[in-house]
Amino acid sequence: MDTEAKNVKIQSEITTSNGKKIKVTEIASEAFKDNKVTEKVVIPSTVKTVKKAAFKNCSNLKNVSLSKSITSIGNDAFYGCKKLSSIVIPSGTKKIGKNAFYGCKSLKKVTIKSKSLKKVGAKAFKKCNKKLVIKVPRKKLNTYKKLLKGKTDKKVKIK
Repeated sequence: MDTEAKNVKIQSEITTSNGKKIKVTEIASEAFKDNKVTEKVVIPSTVKTVKKAAFKNCSNLKNVSLSKSITSIGNDAFYGCKKLSSIVIPSGTKKIGKNAFYGCKSLKKVTIKSKSLKKVGAKAFKKCNKKLVIKVPRKKLNTYKKLLKGKTDKKVKIK
């Protein structure tokens, strides 16, 4: 895979040198860390986990399409992605790690589609854009307000 391309579509399976096909189920820790070129990433439905610091400090990353099958976003996964302006947390997501979106200065819109989110790590949405709005499922508003308490900056709107 070319981690220095502007647009990256991660494949759902890879073929080894001996012809064996292997399903891609995670984005490895630090897979794209400190990448300065990639602007857009599309993650396939086979991927369940975005590991620790997978996209940390990707300074030009603007657009990430997470598949509906993502269950876990690791610690520091998108830490310091200064150009990321919005993200949709898919319906199957149960965990967002600490500092997952810390320092994403352009992040103004987070849409949490998951109704089964159980854990949000410390400072997950700290130091993001001052106008950040986190949209959550209506029936989970009070639960998610409690879950997100202290994990965002004070002016962040959760609705």
